[in-house]
Parts: sequence; structure tokens; C-alpha cells
Amino acid sequence: MRRMFVVFSGVVAACTFAPANGTNGATSDAAGGGSGSGSGSGSGSGSGSGSGSGSGSGSGSACPDSDGDGICDSVDDWPCGAKPNPPANFNVITLGFSMTDNNVELNNQHSTLLVVHPNQQFNVTFDYQVTVGCGDNQTCQVQLELGTDAGKQGCGDSVQVQGQQVGVFQLGTGAGNENMNLTLATAGTYKILTQPNKAQQCGGNSWTGGTPDDHLTVGIVCVHP
Repeated sequence: MRRMFVVFSGVVAACTFAPANGTNGATSDAAGGGSGSGSGSGSGSGSGSGSGSGSGSGSGSACPDSDGDGICDSVDDWPCGAKPNPPANFNVITLGFSMTDNNVELNNQHSTLLVVHPNQQFNVTFDYQVTVGCGDNQTCQVQLELGTDAGKQGCGDSVQVQGQQVGVFQLGTGAGNENMNLTLATAGTYKILTQPNKAQQCGGNSWTGGTPDDHLTVGIVCVHP
């Protein structure tokens, strides 16, 4: 009997997993039943950080502006709101009279703007020329009323004019210097007004015919709050 021998040879290969760099610790090979240990070191770091800080210090506040005109009280020369334009000399012609003014002084200052305190007396002076209706060869008395848009305060001057025929009109012309003290008690802005009144006496403290037109403004006064 012939014997045959069949030899099975098998190659058993053990699989070993080498630990990769950067892994620290035991690994196992379940398929091969083997175990192994290895150590490896690796380092890598990445960080990002950001910080910011800001500080500011300052002191100061909006300057006091009592009248709301955008100008600090410490430098505001007109504490009654927006400062008006100084009135210019006027030359007014109406149906009842004509009048011009010049050389205005408020409180002895060559200015048509003035700031005062409540109840502070101030002086108003100006040169004027006035023409009113007056019969030919007659003498007519003219009172120069003076005050503000808050009311008449009196008459500073009185002038006599001599009437004469001028074309179809009979007119009398005179000139002089108005000079009068005024006082205002309440804070605010006031127009100093004037007008001629053909009369023997100044009359009371009411404007003849109502408050004069703005065209007869001599100056403007601010009564300080």
C-alpha cells in the first residue's frame, strides 16, 4: 500500500501594530492575540489669544448757555438769545410826518445795542430832524415821544416848528437832540422806539396812535435775565 503523506505547512504570521508617533499607551492586536506596548512622544501646540483694553479719561462738560444761543455764558455779550443786527439810522416818511435819526448813543456808547440789568436806568440820545403838517406862518409844537415796544415812557424833547407852504403842503420842519433816561424791569429784548407828536404837552404813558412802527427803531436793549 502506497502511503502518501501530505504535509500542510502553514505560515503563521504575527501582525504587530507599531504605535504611531504621538501615541502614548498600550495597543492590542485582537486578531493575533498579541499584545505590545510602545511609547512615542510628539508635541504640537497651537494657540491663539487676543486681548484688548482701552481706557480714556477726561473731564469737562458743555459750558453753561443760559439763553440757548450756542455761546457760552462766560463770553456771551448778548444774554438774551440770538444777538440781533444793530439798527441803522432811519429815514421814515409817513402821511402824518417824516423823521430821521443819527448819532445814536445808548448809555453814552456809540452803539445801537445795549445790555442792562433789570431796573438799571440807561440813557438814550440821538440827533433828529422832523417835519409835520403845520399851517403857513404858524408855530406848531412837536413832542418827541420815546419808549420801547413794551410802552411809551415819556417825551425827551419838545421842538417848535414854523409852518410854510411847500408846494401844495403846509409843513413845519425842526431839528434837535433827543435825550431821555429809560428803565426796564423785566428781562428780555426791547426795541427803543420814537415818534413825533404834534401837541402842546407830552401826554400820558400811551403812544399816540399806538405803538410806533419798527421802522422807527432807535436801538435795541437786552435786559439781562
